[in-house]
Amino acid sequence: MTEASTTAPAPTPLVRGSPLFSAVSYLRFRIFGVVQLPRGVTGFWHVHSPPPVPVDVRTFKTLGYSVGRVLEFRPAGVTPNFHLLVIRVGYSDDVGVICNSTLPLLAFVTLPLDSWLPTFIDRPDLAPSFHGFDVLTTAALSTPLSSCDLSMLTDVEHHHIRYWRPATAGEVIFNSWD
Repeated sequence: MTEASTTAPAPTPLVRGSPLFSAVSYLRFRIFGVVQLPRGVTGFWHVHSPPPVPVDVRTFKTLGYSVGRVLEFRPAGVTPNFHLLVIRVGYSDDVGVICNSTLPLLAFVTLPLDSWLPTFIDRPDLAPSFHGFDVLTTAALSTPLSSCDLSMLTDVEHHHIRYWRPATAGEVIFNSWD
């Protein structure tokens, strides 16, 4: 009898509809319009905790190709905590789509995306194309942090929020903190 392998399987990418996603809380409006930020949304975790399960980048890119011509893809890194797709819709409409690296949360942004603070826009015409992801509106992203429920965040995430002092939910979800 041989000994079983002790290596852990690779984490399953996180996409809505997957079994893992149903067990994970994600950004949502609660009753009375309070935005609840879920654990892991900042991209930071304690060194002794397991890292968050990454978002399925392949699915994100594939959905981008279904919308239009993908002109550029920038993966998340240490900073920023989001992936960027630049998509050409039609003949000249270039749109930025950013995706949180740890949760299936998307937003549309103006281009060029050179600053550390993206400018969010609503694109209701494109939102349905990204099924399996939550497309966040500018209203949700511009919610003042003082109106957000931060109770699910870890101590490490609270530490970074105190240090970086973001003003809105969007600045927490899509950040360039290092």
